[in-house]
Amino acid sequence: MKFLAIDTSQEYLTVIAKNEHKEKIIHLPDCASRHSVNLMDSVEDALLSVDLSIKELDFCAVTVGPGSFTGIRIGISTIKGLCSANKIPTLSLTSFDTLAYAKDNRAYLALISAKHDNFYVCGYKNGEISIEPCFITKKELDKIKGYKKISAKIIDGVKTEICDPSKGLYQACIKKADSLSDSESLAPLYLRLSQAEEGRL
Repeated sequence: MKFLAIDTSQEYLTVIAKNEHKEKIIHLPDCASRHSVNLMDSVEDALLSVDLSIKELDFCAVTVGPGSFTGIRIGISTIKGLCSANKIPTLSLTSFDTLAYAKDNRAYLALISAKHDNFYVCGYKNGEISIEPCFITKKELDKIKGYKKISAKIIDGVKTEICDPSKGLYQACIKKADSLSDSESLAPLYLRLSQAEEGRL
């Protein structure tokens, strides 16, 4: 299996290149607004580390959200450009996948802070989605029972188990590699309006 995977949906940046038995994982924990600056250099470094060229890839994977609106657009546009130019299939993954696939197959509630006591959540049982991705309040979150809460970082006021999103991204690529599509089908997963859009209402 030969693939390139990127995640620019959160504050961190993850780039993974796999060339059969060789793999390179680059994870920058605090990339913030510098995704566009660091992304292509990280992609080139990762591919070079495993002796892989773009044209040799079986597919490219990208995390489509939820998360940073700007980061998501950067990731999707980058993968669309690479795959469209080189006729490479794509794999669309969610930010929740990068959490859930870092764990085993028990019941997990993947949790991402949307600030102001609001959250993006998605439930998984036995590796399958059991609660569809949604945007909820803290009060609604407290009503969900039977799941262990997981997140990529500490969330104030909520007890979660911290996951390694780079491990989850890698595992999601391996386990979902039969769900490929063309680059034109890539679309962001937005569970709420952007701040600019909310301001226009």
